[in-house]
Amino acid sequence: MKKYSIFMRVICPALCLMLVLMLCSCGKHNDGMNKTINTVLRSNPQNLDPQISTDSASMSVIRNIFEGLVTTDENGVIICAAAESYDASADGLNYTFRLREGISWKSSNGFTAALTADDYVYAFRRIFDPRTMSPYTELFSCLKNSAEVYEGIASPADLGVTAKGERTIVFTLDHPVNDFLNRLASTAAMPCCEEFFLASEGRYGLRDDFTAGNGRFFLADWNYDPYWTENFLLLERNSTNSTSGSPTCPLYVNYKVCNSDEEYESAQAAADCFVCTAADKPSMRGRKAGWFSVSSVGMVFNPENKFLADSDFRRALAIAADSAVYEGRTAEGTAPAYGIFPERVMLGARSLRSLIPENTEGYFGSQSAAESLQRGLDAVRGDPGMLYIIITDTAASAQDIYLTSDIWKDRFGLECSISVLPESECEARIRAGDYDIAVKVISPGSSTASGYLTEFGQYIFDRDTYNELSRLISDGEKALTDADAAGYFGRAEELIISKAYYIPLFYQSSRLICSEKTEGLYCDPFSGGIYFRDAKKYD
Repeated sequence: MKKYSIFMRVICPALCLMLVLMLCSCGKHNDGMNKTINTVLRSNPQNLDPQISTDSASMSVIRNIFEGLVTTDENGVIICAAAESYDASADGLNYTFRLREGISWKSSNGFTAALTADDYVYAFRRIFDPRTMSPYTELFSCLKNSAEVYEGIASPADLGVTAKGERTIVFTLDHPVNDFLNRLASTAAMPCCEEFFLASEGRYGLRDDFTAGNGRFFLADWNYDPYWTENFLLLERNSTNSTSGSPTCPLYVNYKVCNSDEEYESAQAAADCFVCTAADKPSMRGRKAGWFSVSSVGMVFNPENKFLADSDFRRALAIAADSAVYEGRTAEGTAPAYGIFPERVMLGARSLRSLIPENTEGYFGSQSAAESLQRGLDAVRGDPGMLYIIITDTAASAQDIYLTSDIWKDRFGLECSISVLPESECEARIRAGDYDIAVKVISPGSSTASGYLTEFGQYIFDRDTYNELSRLISDGEKALTDADAAGYFGRAEELIISKAYYIPLFYQSSRLICSEKTEGLYCDPFSGGIYFRDAKKYD
């Protein structure tokens, strides 16, 4: 009895404590810090030079090894990054940014230097240096004297980006641009260290030892051989830039670089996180996902087809292609669309879609589709014959397009031939004009309304309509209030849809897939780049 009493009073509590500790060790027994986060890229980055890179693989890496003045949080709202604060003038023509202290450049070859305001000035001068051949001149054409600098009739020093000491940058605009902060959050607005750039002698951003970043990580290693399968990029935490108030959590980020879609799908099994579209079907065992709507899926037309070049004929097709038929039928991650702008297109701190409600009643009034079709046939005369529709296989609900073709056949007697093609082949057919109707996934690389609308401009083949669209985009950009800007962008959306240059079908989301052992990850929905600064990984 005495021995039993000792067991109950001494041994049993000790065993219970050990059991509690063991159970804790099975969960988040550490703080998730200082781990390696494994991810995957569909292809090798083309170039890690922010002023010229446009491919998603490059931008994914750039967002982690460089830091702009501002960035976006997980909700798409602008927040300070390398800047500790900023001010904007009431007329929207001047922006002043003050840099955080203690940010440094670092590269794999041992280069280090303090980040200064001049590094941002030099980056923007590179954009408007014709030798750079930057694709971002239009994005920042609002800067004072930008056109004159690019044309060589003004000095680079006249560009509306100046340094006031080592930590203050001032932007001067020719005209107000309501989404200027969103533009500054793009990879194109990342800084460039002139000393390091010149020393690279034309190899800047092409190898790890020719890439210096000012971000929370630096590029420690980059191995790529197109004939090899063990390709990777390794980012290492830049401890100087990991501030105590907002520490960088991972020690390393390891990107597996793939050469094919098959290799990409296989590599997902070992990844802690990756981004995919609604059309992809990854295994979700032991994983979690967050959806974000960034793409618009709809029909565009070949103007070489004389029937489709007629606005009445297109309107008839649009009226019959009612998005309501897709309600409850579209694939996971998609939703019927009655407009152009998906949820994540932002205007200031709000979704533009919240400011411009979708017109679910349609843009065509009570006019019947049959009457519109007959007017189109009378105007063009003849038989439209077979309509050849091509669909990109990146559209998650590609098979549902057959619903619309069946409606056209039942209501109008129109015959359609449908081909679902790989995205690259679909784009090649569009460029060659080898199609009548194309179902496209339109995913601009920008969260701005003007950038999104510009993507649709290429499918408007009437000059007067195109000019009207350009005017509405320009007026929307220059509007000083969100309400005024939304008004212009809403009219631009209505212009495109009411004239049936584009028939919206559904919105398509992408998703960030993460291991259940990770947290703190989010991504830029338009480039697909994952932010790793706050990522934690638990054993």
